[in-house]
Amino acid sequence: MSDSWLPGLALGHEKWSIWIEGKKLSKIDKQKLYSQTFAPRTRNYWSRKHDLTPELMTSINWEACDDAMSRLPFGRKRWLLKHATGFCGVGRREHIRGNQDHDDCPRCGEPESSRHVLECKGTGTHMTFDLAVTKLSLALVGINTAPALATAITTRLLQWRKYGDHALPCFRKHDIWGTQHAVKAQDAIGWYQFLLGRLAHKWSDAQQRYIDSVKRRSTSRRWAAALIQKALSVSWDMWEHRNAVNNNTLHPRRAAEVEEIRMQLQFLYQQGHEFYQPQDRLLFAKTEATLLSGTPVEMLQWIVSVGHAAARSQAATAAQDLSMQPERASMRRWLNRV
Repeated sequence: MSDSWLPGLALGHEKWSIWIEGKKLSKIDKQKLYSQTFAPRTRNYWSRKHDLTPELMTSINWEACDDAMSRLPFGRKRWLLKHATGFCGVGRREHIRGNQDHDDCPRCGEPESSRHVLECKGTGTHMTFDLAVTKLSLALVGINTAPALATAITTRLLQWRKYGDHALPCFRKHDIWGTQHAVKAQDAIGWYQFLLGRLAHKWSDAQQRYIDSVKRRSTSRRWAAALIQKALSVSWDMWEHRNAVNNNTLHPRRAAEVEEIRMQLQFLYQQGHEFYQPQDRLLFAKTEATLLSGTPVEMLQWIVSVGHAAARSQAATAAQDLSMQPERASMRRWLNRV
């Protein structure tokens, strides 16, 4: 049939047409057109970004990923894309952007990447991850996951956090559903990828065998999409914990920054306010102790305000000196005559 296919011809009244692999499209299929245009570039990007070979790329259930993404709120989608690409506000990215002079993790002090958010061993991270996995375990029961699959997923996630991708213990449990094959496939892809929603196809295969055995009407595709949503919640909980520590805890790096602000405030205050404009001397109405008892943001605002006041004072002094130059020149000429 392919040999008898006749190529589409350009018609005289056509202003433009789209051809894919030498075949003219009779209609604009947006999904097919987008896939043809961006799929190779996207595959190459993820392959480089997360070290995924072409074989691993094809072993991921991208259809379930698509279904799960369509169910996520817009804000969660945006966060996931930033997190997966490394453009969320972690230490490394904030350092590159120039928003801070370091890339330290607020929980442990190590260089912080997007992956580190899930792997961090700082204070409170173990409890947060264990609680998130417990919530995932309960959610797996809620979506009628095969018990063997649910146990394998939660156990492997805890092992991954403890040992990493390259030192996982050998999985020795075998069953009729094919759990061992699913675990092996996911080990190859990576469990960090699992927490980004990248499941191996073999999870759906094993779950479908379980569904068929208990004669349920549900499908493994719907189950896989639900599983991805629940797995993403683990990553989200770790991200929320990281932000809570960063914003509400005086970790070592933050403590050093606050101490530097306090020292700068003390230095400016002890210089006095005699050289400032009268309206700017109100900045020194409060005592030094009162200013030092404020929040870091309030102390920093005072320092910036004093800096602006100093600039205004210097400008006023320069303007006064400029206005006095003619008088000084006249006095100099008079003295020279005398």
